[in-house]
Amino acid sequence: MKHFLIVLTSLISMNCYSQDRFDKMRNKLEVQVVDMPGLSQSIQMNVNGVRIQDFLATIAENHKLNISVDPSLNLEVYYNFSDAQVLDVLIFLCRQYNLDIETTGTIMLFKKFTEPVPAIVPYSPRKPKVNYAKETNFLSLDLKRDSLEYVVQEITEQSMYNIIVSPAAKGHQVSVFIANRPFENALELMCDANGLKLIQKGETVYLIDKGENQTSPGTPVSKTFKAATVAVNGLDVKTNNKGTISVRAENVPLKDIIREVSNQMLINYFLFNEPTGNTSLYIENAPYDDFLGYLLTGTSYTYKKQDSIYMIGDRKIEGLRKTQLIKLKYRPVEKIMNFIPAELKKDVEIQEFIELNGLIVSGSSLRIDEIQQFIRQIDQLVPVVMIEVIIVESKRNHNVTTGVQAGLGTTNNTTPTNGGVSPGVNLEVSPSTINGIINGFNAAGVFNLGNVSPRFYLSVQALEENGNIHVRSVPKISTLNGNLASMKVGSQEYYLEQTQNVYASNTTQTIVNNQYKSVNADLTIKIKPFVSEDNQVTLTITVEQSDFTAKIAPTAPPGQVTRTFESMIRVRDGDMIVLGGLEEKTVENNASGLPGVARIPVLRSLFGKNSRKKSKSHLTVFIRPTIVY
Repeated sequence: MKHFLIVLTSLISMNCYSQDRFDKMRNKLEVQVVDMPGLSQSIQMNVNGVRIQDFLATIAENHKLNISVDPSLNLEVYYNFSDAQVLDVLIFLCRQYNLDIETTGTIMLFKKFTEPVPAIVPYSPRKPKVNYAKETNFLSLDLKRDSLEYVVQEITEQSMYNIIVSPAAKGHQVSVFIANRPFENALELMCDANGLKLIQKGETVYLIDKGENQTSPGTPVSKTFKAATVAVNGLDVKTNNKGTISVRAENVPLKDIIREVSNQMLINYFLFNEPTGNTSLYIENAPYDDFLGYLLTGTSYTYKKQDSIYMIGDRKIEGLRKTQLIKLKYRPVEKIMNFIPAELKKDVEIQEFIELNGLIVSGSSLRIDEIQQFIRQIDQLVPVVMIEVIIVESKRNHNVTTGVQAGLGTTNNTTPTNGGVSPGVNLEVSPSTINGIINGFNAAGVFNLGNVSPRFYLSVQALEENGNIHVRSVPKISTLNGNLASMKVGSQEYYLEQTQNVYASNTTQTIVNNQYKSVNADLTIKIKPFVSEDNQVTLTITVEQSDFTAKIAPTAPPGQVTRTFESMIRVRDGDMIVLGGLEEKTVENNASGLPGVARIPVLRSLFGKNSRKKSKSHLTVFIRPTIVY
């Protein structure tokens, strides 16, 4: 089985290397296309048993390439190429026959590929991470299976303390993480964590010897968990041979629980500062990591595992503090901090990293894990809702104007009879025409009206107007789920506002200021969509339409009429809804004539003027939401 795994690993490595070799070959030839355009041309060839030298020579001649072939190659080609790129054919030949291309300028040399012999790099041990502060006599160690001899050599060179390694401890590898501890205390912790013994031989001389239960160098140390039960001072600890533990504690100090459980499970731990306070705890068959997590939850303490050592202390201490970038997939990072509960952000520093759409968090690892879990829950794909709005406005008006207007002018009316009879009657009759009509009546012997004055005029008007206006607008707006989408269309008119300022001095001065101000009449539509899990869309809709009415004076601002509609409805994705009922009606009747006579229906048209106006405006809005992810 072992030999099979070695062979399989070798084959995989060779395949990865080969794939990387041909990718580099392709990239190299693609760069040469600028100088050798024939590489990008198509090829049509059908060969059967042709020497590879002749095959490549034919390609070079047809596509104006410089190709040289190693004479030692004894290969025959059997292929049919149709509309294949020359570059792909060359790489295919190299892959099939294990060839290599060596380029010199625009010349390509094809030869047998020879596996490069890897250079033998002499072994150089990793320099141990040791930092000694001479001013404070503090030592920091970050060791990961480093040779004890090299560690001692580095410590001696930096601190000038003489540290001797006994023959029994030579060849030992050490792993530990210690930050800013007194020199002797740091050495003791390193030796305790790796089963060694520190012996002081003088003021500046130390001896590191093999521990009492230390195995030979290179032999892994395995922990054997034995079933045992310990009960002291309200604390019951029960271990089993599976590596889990059951703990029952009633108002027991935290430090005592950690010490007793760690001793029972043979766990290496280091206390940055001693936990204070008492707690009550009951767990069964829990691993050590779960035990620490339950024990320290809700306290100001945390832990971090470095290799096989558990470092325990205050969450804010360097070494236990964790800094991490939490990237968001779907939501923008802006304003995401407002949604994180205050309890989760307590004692954690959070900054927005807009360029990477993420948050940089620094603090306790347990608190950071809670924040990351919460962000993963709210970092979901937000649907986009496209809203199609169809606006239909119908206006209908009906105006009728009839009447006869007569009077005396200031001068003789010599204007001939003129006017029109289509599309409406609008005539101005001259005095001579009216006298002719009167003389005709007199000839008939009915009654005598007498001739009219030359200044007399008569205007006859009869006109009926009907109009239909149909306006249609189809805007489309899109917005994120839960965000407001608004649309506004309208017109603007100006009116004159005059102000007079009187200044009293030797002579009274009056200054008139003219200022034109604007007033708007708009159609405003506001829609806020909410998408549910079953693709139902709840819409909050507000429609407001305002129109201008007649002015009360030429320089006065126009009047306004406003229509408003508000609703909340729920529709399926893609369904269309209709908003109607925004209607405006206007009826206006005006009449003028002789007093008394204008009230008689028949004579009203001969001795007066009538004007009747009707208008009706109807606004209909069609809305269709479509969910787009």
